[in-house]
Amino acid sequence: MFLDATRYPYLKQLADNATQVSDELQAALQNNSHVKKALLTDMAMDFPSNQWTWDNAINTAAVGYDLREGNYTMMSLYKTGHDLHAIQGAFPKTVDLLQNVSGIEYACISALGPKAHLGLHSHNRQRHIFHLLLNDLKGGNCELICDGKRHEIAFMGDTALFDYSLPHESISHADNIRFNLMVDFVTE
Repeated sequence: MFLDATRYPYLKQLADNATQVSDELQAALQNNSHVKKALLTDMAMDFPSNQWTWDNAINTAAVGYDLREGNYTMMSLYKTGHDLHAIQGAFPKTVDLLQNVSGIEYACISALGPKAHLGLHSHNRQRHIFHLLLNDLKGGNCELICDGKRHEIAFMGDTALFDYSLPHESISHADNIRFNLMVDFVTE
């Protein structure tokens, strides 16, 4: 089941600034070797992202299989208790926007490869996850499925919001990488 992101002013602010976030990502992919390595290397996941998967029991050991069919990477921008200043320097406007998210626990840029699939799973916590598409998809959309309901994103600025304790998955039908800003937060 998908939720209305517009009821959260800080998520609307992120969506309204999708172009700025996308511009920072594109500049970082061109000029920052760490960002390029983190997002364009097969199945890379930095330590805070890896820890987030363990915190939420969505790792291979807990689920019993690798959720990733095709390339999927994550690069942390924010995680409670972690110093991420080195990477945050490449995303100053994005980090400023993230400071406004009430109850934020984790935020990252995720990259789902062309025709990749992030398999059906659910997290052991009941929180919301917000997806903001940071690029236009070519040759197809990305389908998000949550609790049996389907939601498509295809154009920069498209969003999805859902409770990640419900079973969900992502399927890319695109010919290019899908870049999302993902924000994990606790609602009031």
